[in-house]
Amino acid sequence: MSHRIREQFERARRGGWSRLCSVFRCESVTTRLDGLCYRHKGLRVRNGHETQRAIGLSRIRFYADKAAGFITEADINTMNAALEGVKRAAEDFIATHTDPQHRSRNASGQPYTRRERVEYAARQELAESLGNLRDVQMATKLTVGLTVMQEIEPSLIASDDAFLHQIARAVRRAGRPLRRGSRSPVPTRAGVMVEAGRRIYEAVAMVALRLAREVRLKDEREHAERMRQRDEDEAAAQKRQQPQPQPQRAVIDPVARTGAIVAGLDAWLAQQPCRQQLAVMVATAQMYGLTHIEAVAWAESKGA
Repeated sequence: MSHRIREQFERARRGGWSRLCSVFRCESVTTRLDGLCYRHKGLRVRNGHETQRAIGLSRIRFYADKAAGFITEADINTMNAALEGVKRAAEDFIATHTDPQHRSRNASGQPYTRRERVEYAARQELAESLGNLRDVQMATKLTVGLTVMQEIEPSLIASDDAFLHQIARAVRRAGRPLRRGSRSPVPTRAGVMVEAGRRIYEAVAMVALRLAREVRLKDEREHAERMRQRDEDEAAAQKRQQPQPQPQRAVIDPVARTGAIVAGLDAWLAQQPCRQQLAVMVATAQMYGLTHIEAVAWAESKGA
């Protein structure tokens, strides 16, 4: 550690300078060098990112069920075998290496690096979480579900480290519950869960990514179909709201109408064997459609 970095650590420890948390709208005063308050620093260690929220198992299973129609038995066997290999490799690593948690130097006398401590803790986390599962297929389903979530809802995952962290967290929480009062012996130092999630994800990434892309394409097709149906419904509704054209009535010339009625009355009168009275002629003319005045005028014109 250089003199300048050591001096910064001493100033931060003494509280010689302070700053605001770098998370948007937090505004908490902190003396940490990374610029995060205690709350958001804890969230970064717990969930992989300072603004990432923990994702529940039920929500992950919801996205995993979307890929159920595309996954085959061969895909399941391939991913299960890959995760079994990851678990055996972790167990072999734990059996052949010494835990550096409470040691400062390795067997060769060299000081342990942070990378070595994180790697050992990640292997221990893999051996504990995968070995605690009732079936390794649970880890496969959870990894596929988180991959589908990242593919079709990328806004739910704050960063790549948060994605890998949530994979390791989901696998750990899916196992058998520990006995009351017991705690997991695996330390949750920064980077351990991310490294464990990376090893799980790399084992099944090829199949999980293919399934996630197929789910995304299906979701896009369904969305396009819904948008098309919505446009058709809106067009039909607008067409129903438009005023319908009323049928135009035929315009009848009153002079021609009266002439036709008079011609019909003349034909009727010619068929009568005897002379008709005025009242009869007026009533008949009104029955044919003439007004009273027109009927009287027509009857008088015929000498009634």
